[in-house]
Amino acid sequence: MLDCIFIFTIDQMNKLSARILIIYFYISFILPLFSCLVWAEQDKDASVAIRLEKTWAPSSEYDNILVDRVISGNILRLRNGQILQLIGVYTPEVQKTNKMFVDVRATGIQMEVLMAMGSEAREFTKDLVAGKRVQIEFDKQPKGFYGVLQGYVYILNDEKTFVNAQIIKNGYSHLLDTSPNVRYKSLFDDLHKQAQEKSKGLWKKWQQ
Repeated sequence: MLDCIFIFTIDQMNKLSARILIIYFYISFILPLFSCLVWAEQDKDASVAIRLEKTWAPSSEYDNILVDRVISGNILRLRNGQILQLIGVYTPEVQKTNKMFVDVRATGIQMEVLMAMGSEAREFTKDLVAGKRVQIEFDKQPKGFYGVLQGYVYILNDEKTFVNAQIIKNGYSHLLDTSPNVRYKSLFDDLHKQAQEKSKGLWKKWQQ
């Protein structure tokens, strides 16, 4: 009887050992191989996306296009559904986002105050350009990391109002590094300095 129990136990141990070896082989060899294949496919897709971004070129559509909505002080939605970020314009967020938490830490200003400032900046941009036809000028990098358009916006009126410059001039934008899109860096720097010195727009609150 004891011999049978001993033989049965040995048999169970052998089966358990075999299962352990199979699991070990799967974890050590099969799973890493599968992961490599997945990552390789993702890298391939990413490379294709990067090549497509580099070959993208703006069409004449952007010479006369309607601003459908102002999302924030520096973000517009165009009639064709695309999102455009205004180069050189950095305004507070109007919602709790990752950028908002970064701004809170960087400025030391309470979140509720920053959101109120963001709403004020959005209203300025909305009054300036919402529902108007504009011309968009692109720089060296027409799209950002997430494929969002980046450009300079001009209202199609008699003055051909330069939207980016007007927002900065009136004190609704913080200083922003726009590399490699630096065509109007000197102008933006001067306007930013003047707005700060005169405590215009949001600078009244930023300097408190």
